[in-house]
Amino acid sequence: MIKNKIKFIGLVFLLLGFLMPLFKYYKDNWFASKLVHELYSNFCAEFISLAITILIIDYLYDKKEKENNKKRLIRELGCEDIGLTSRALKEIKELGYINDGSLNNADFSKATLNGLDFSNCKLNNLNFSNALLISSDFSNSELRNCDFSHCNLNGINFNRAKLVNVKFHKAELYGATFHNSKMQNSDLLRANLDNCEFIDAEIEVSKFEDTFLRCSNLFKAKFKACNFLNSDFTNANLEKAYFERSDFNLIIGSNTILNIETAEFIASVNFPNT
Repeated sequence: MIKNKIKFIGLVFLLLGFLMPLFKYYKDNWFASKLVHELYSNFCAEFISLAITILIIDYLYDKKEKENNKKRLIRELGCEDIGLTSRALKEIKELGYINDGSLNNADFSKATLNGLDFSNCKLNNLNFSNALLISSDFSNSELRNCDFSHCNLNGINFNRAKLVNVKFHKAELYGATFHNSKMQNSDLLRANLDNCEFIDAEIEVSKFEDTFLRCSNLFKAKFKACNFLNSDFTNANLEKAYFERSDFNLIIGSNTILNIETAEFIASVNFPNT
């Protein structure tokens, strides 16, 4: 309220400054004409100068207030109270901070973000390690250099997402979906991907060492230059899956893989005989 009054005062002074020159046409034979002519010539520039000063101060104050509010919202999004994080994300989206780079390099480690909607977002260099993101939605989002290590991501939605240089070390991803997603240079060391769906996903140069892929659906998924060392493929569905230059050394459950006869292996190595 006070801020609006300050801005209003500044605009009034600006208006007076521009109106003062009209007194130039004040006739000499009118009342107090000499005083009027002296006042308009002296106060015209003063009013404009004062108005500009007030409006600049108001602009700087408003800019600082918005910056402080943005920092507060980002701080609240990283807390462990789902009520606060939910409200913070809603405001961040409404204010347009979600895709303008404001969240870059933010630390959301140990945050409670279960069920929140991060769809259609562009996120860079975020730390989600040890956070709770059960059933959250990252569909159609672009994530670069983000860390989801030790997170609970069970049931998360990465459909049509683009994941570049993303870490999922020891993350829980049970039942996660990656339909039509694209993943590059990512690390899923010891991640739990049981019952995950990679339908039509395209994954390149990524590490799946010691990963659980039990009962996962890799229908028509494409993997290029991926390392599956010691991963568990028990009852995984490889129907029409495509593997190029990938390493299957010491994988577990190869004799239980479903539809392996329809999968294609190009220049891949160490796949055991089934």
